[in-house]
Amino acid sequence: MAHACSCDNSKVPPTNSKPTNEKPQGIKSQPRTQPADSPNDNSNKSISSVQEAIVELEEAIKNNTASPQLKNVYGLLKYLPPQRFKQNADGSESRINEEKNGRELYTKLIDSASFADAMYKVNAPEILGNVVDWLIDKKLLGANEIDEKGNNPLEQLILAFSNKPFSVTSLKHMIDAWMNKGAQITSDKASKLLEALVESSNFDLKIYSNVVDFLTKQGAILENNTKVSALFQEAIERKDKELYKPLLELGADPNIEVPTRYGEVVPLLHVIGRASSKEGRELLQLLIKNPKTNINITNQKGLTVAMEESYEHKYGSLPMLIDDLWQRDDLDINEIKASDNAIGVKGFTLLNMVIDNCSMIPHGHEWQMKEQLNNNKRWLEVLKKISKHKNYFVNDENINLATKKIEKLKEFYYLPDKIYTDAIAIAEEAFNILQNGPRKFQ
Repeated sequence: MAHACSCDNSKVPPTNSKPTNEKPQGIKSQPRTQPADSPNDNSNKSISSVQEAIVELEEAIKNNTASPQLKNVYGLLKYLPPQRFKQNADGSESRINEEKNGRELYTKLIDSASFADAMYKVNAPEILGNVVDWLIDKKLLGANEIDEKGNNPLEQLILAFSNKPFSVTSLKHMIDAWMNKGAQITSDKASKLLEALVESSNFDLKIYSNVVDFLTKQGAILENNTKVSALFQEAIERKDKELYKPLLELGADPNIEVPTRYGEVVPLLHVIGRASSKEGRELLQLLIKNPKTNINITNQKGLTVAMEESYEHKYGSLPMLIDDLWQRDDLDINEIKASDNAIGVKGFTLLNMVIDNCSMIPHGHEWQMKEQLNNNKRWLEVLKKISKHKNYFVNDENINLATKKIEKLKEFYYLPDKIYTDAIAIAEEAFNILQNGPRKFQ
C-alpha cells in the first residue's frame, strides 16, 4: 500500500534532514516474525512485538477499520525517521523499521529532530495522548518502566521537553495520558525534573506554567535556585506582575536587593513597601506571608518594613499591611533600632514608634485635631495587638518615652477640653499597657 503525504509542503518549516527523491513515507512495515523460542530472548520478543503492532496498525488503516485515535497514531508515526523505504509484497512502500523495542520507538518519538516538523504536519495536539494509549495497549511500554537512566516514560518526556521544547498543549495531553495509565513520579524526581526545566535556556514561566504546576503538585521543590531568583528580579524590573506570585511559589529568593530610580540598591521588601498601587501592595502581602522572607531586613535608615510603615503612617489611616506583619512570629518588636539618619526616630525600636504614634500632640484646626486624635486611637489598638505578640517585651527606655509623651501632652492645656483630655487618656492607657507588660532589664 502506498502511503502518500497529503500535506502542503510549502507550509512546512524546513528540517535539517537532507532532501531525498523518495516518496513521502508510510508507517514502517516488515513481514511478521514468530516469537523467539527462548523465553529469555527479550530482544527478539521486543522486535517482534513492535513489528507486529505496526503491521496491525497499517492493516487497520488499509482496511479502513482504524479508529480516529489510531489514525492519529498513524499520522504521526509515519513522519518519523529514517526516511528510507522498503518494497512490500503487495507493491506498496513502508519506512524501514529500526526500532528494537517500544522504548526505542518512544524515545525516537519525543527526541527526533523531525518531531516538531511532524507535529506541524499532523496539527493535532491530542495525538500524543493517543500514542501513549497505543503504546500501553500494545504492551510496548509500561507506564512505570525504567530506562537505563532511571526514568519512566513520563520523566523521560519532561526531560526531552526541557532539552528541546515542543507544543505545551501537546505535552499536557501526553502527561495526562501517562498519569491516566498509572505513571508515578516521586517528589525527589519531580524536583530534579523541575530544576532541569528551569535551568533550560528555553524556560519561560508564562509558557511552561502548566508543566511547572504539574511538577509542583507532585511535590517538586527548588532550593536556592539562582535562575528563579534572577527571573524574579527581572520580572520586578519589568513590572511583569503576572509572574510575581508564581515565581515566589517556585522558590524565588524574596530577599533580593533591587536598584531604585535614585541609584540605591534596596531590599525588595522596602521597594515594594513604598508602592501605592494595588498590585504593589498585593505583592508586599505575598512577600510578608512568604516564610522565607526576612521581614526584619533593614533599609539605609535602619528601619524594618514594620518600622517603615509606622514611620510613614504616623498620621492618617493605618495600612492593612500592619495586620499581616503582626501575624509573623519572627517580627522584631523591640530590639532593632533606627539609624542616626532616621529623622525624628533616631534610635527608636518598632515599639517606641508605636508609643510615639499613639501619643501625638493634636494641632491645626479643630477638625484636623479630631482626625489626629482618631489616629492616636488607631495606634493604641496597634499597641494592644503587639502586646500579645510572642516577641513583645518592655524596657526602661519604652517606659521613659511614654512618660515623656504624657508630660509633653499636659503642657498643651490650652487645647479644646475634649481633645486635650482624650489625648492624655489615650497616652496614659498606652503607658498602663507598657507597665503591665513583660519586662526586660537593660
